[in-house]
Amino acid sequence: MAGEGYTLCGASQTRVLVSARMRPGRTAAIAAAGVVLCAIAPAESLAHARASSPPAALDARVTGTFQMLARVTVAKNVRGEHVGQSLKRRWLISPRSCTGNVCQTLDLDRERSAGIDESLTLHRVATGTYAGSGSFYVALKCKHKTYPHGSRAPYRITLTVSSAVSVQEIAFARGITATYQNSKRSDRTPCVLGRSHDAARYTGNATSAIPPPPVASFSTQVDGATDSAAFTDTSTSPPGGAQIVSTQWSFGDPASGAGDSSIAAAPSHQFSGPGVYTVTLTVTDANGLSSTTTQPVTAPGPPTAAFASARNGSTSTFSFTDQSAPGIGAVPITSWSWQFGDPASGPANQSTLQDPTHEFSQPGAYQVTLTITDADGLTSMTTRQVTL
Repeated sequence: MAGEGYTLCGASQTRVLVSARMRPGRTAAIAAAGVVLCAIAPAESLAHARASSPPAALDARVTGTFQMLARVTVAKNVRGEHVGQSLKRRWLISPRSCTGNVCQTLDLDRERSAGIDESLTLHRVATGTYAGSGSFYVALKCKHKTYPHGSRAPYRITLTVSSAVSVQEIAFARGITATYQNSKRSDRTPCVLGRSHDAARYTGNATSAIPPPPVASFSTQVDGATDSAAFTDTSTSPPGGAQIVSTQWSFGDPASGAGDSSIAAAPSHQFSGPGVYTVTLTVTDANGLSSTTTQPVTAPGPPTAAFASARNGSTSTFSFTDQSAPGIGAVPITSWSWQFGDPASGPANQSTLQDPTHEFSQPGAYQVTLTITDADGLTSMTTRQVTL
């Protein structure tokens, strides 16, 4: 048995059929004994088989420009081509209908000879694999006349993703392989062209940069009088990035219910009350890459009115000191209105000074009121009793 190139099958060896050179009787006896035979291949052959195995196809977004190196594998009766010929071509690829790493369609713009570009749509047929069929015309010269559509060449291209890199868990193809096959070209001239067809294999690497994610940003305009805010998306796509296709806002205001979020590009939001809210914007581009930014947004609150009073010695005159404080947002106080509760004092019964004085008309208890207003038009009032 050893001389015939067989041995007992080990755990890591491949089971094969028994050699036809063995005598039928002996083969049956071995099989009846439950012994499985394995072929012994030279170590060099096993290493070559492993090295020549194509890499597994990868699901990834195929986008950008690829420099393709083609080698002609078939060229029968095709002018200007021969088997083994090497060609360099530029392919521009755009994906469509993508979810995560999986895209259903690729739009291929491929360079052909003489600088001619041709468009073809490829559809996903398996993991990381796309295929599509098209055709082109070849000019032929026959009997001193050129026929621009002398031959029609139907073909099929199959593209496979061989390597990729990930950005934000989205894979982008960096290496691809492809096959081109034309099984038969037609002859539309009076001359006899004869059977012609060609085929080629391609390998290519991306020459465009890895797509960068977008940059999220926004501006805010708050109406302090109503606690409403208008937002403008100012996000951008850096060079080499894709167009922004979706926006998602969160206003950090759960009390506003369903109004706490929006997908509009320029939304407005009515805050449920004064306070400081954390507003978040997330934008996503056509490559599935996203960016998030947050900003604190203040819905102003009204100021708080307060004052102190002091009698000036033994006179009937009191000095008043404003001790009011701005509200949430620190909007400055812009006006003061005093009512001293002393109608007998005539026009002196009121003042618009921040820190006024008032001479009361006679002894008694007076209700002094201060009303303040801030720059947003929000007001606050307080009253204290002053006794002379």
